[in-house]
Amino acid sequence: MPTVYKVRVDSEKVGSLVGLNDAPVVADPIGLGIKVALPVNEWIIPDFDNKFTALLTAPETGEPFERGAASLEASCFRVDPASQTGEAAATLASFRWPLQTPEVYPFPFSAPVEFDRPVPAVRLWEEAERFEKLSAEDTALVRALADHLVTAFKSGDPDRIYEMLRYKLDDYCLAYEIEPQAIRASAVEQFRMITSQDNASVRDLEPAKLNLRLICDNRVVQLIYSNDMRLIKVSGDRYTYTQMVYAAKVDGQWKVVR
Repeated sequence: MPTVYKVRVDSEKVGSLVGLNDAPVVADPIGLGIKVALPVNEWIIPDFDNKFTALLTAPETGEPFERGAASLEASCFRVDPASQTGEAAATLASFRWPLQTPEVYPFPFSAPVEFDRPVPAVRLWEEAERFEKLSAEDTALVRALADHLVTAFKSGDPDRIYEMLRYKLDDYCLAYEIEPQAIRASAVEQFRMITSQDNASVRDLEPAKLNLRLICDNRVVQLIYSNDMRLIKVSGDRYTYTQMVYAAKVDGQWKVVR
């Protein structure tokens, strides 16, 4: 059983992006409020000064902004393998808002985090190309990748969607020691359920709303779309599915990697 690390966030009335190395593993940019703990093994960069990072923003819920109402508690921790509910065996970094300072947004936070147990190695950090800045050509290729992924969801073909996300899902299996064939079957079935529900519709990609941001030692590009930051949004009669998307250049080719 692998060591598992998680990031936990409990927030109200504040926009928040919390994770590792500026990757918003837990993202509530609108500030609706969130209470969740998500695993982060696949985001840990080996032989690197990893950072526990957060960016807080004023909420964009449409309600009048009330200064002094925001609250957030966030932490990065190692999961206790004996816990049935995934409680912490050790807290490695934490952050609480508000501070004893004026409430000003946006507010960035960064603190070193040292992972006290090894985690299974993934491919991304060995294979991803590092950039000082994206060239015009690479920018165009990442934008084309975004369009292809949205088109794959619009096609409703779960095998096509899986192939576009295969690198991401294979790395996830490595990070948590999961059998790839098992997750392939469940992923394809999930994509089938998402796209085949009654009145399913995939949000169109409007190029003007797509922004690109280098994160994680400039080895990963976050595809930021619209106010909710989710590139993929599928709405239907049963539920709405959204997905944040990250890309990297591996062996000269841009791929969805997280």
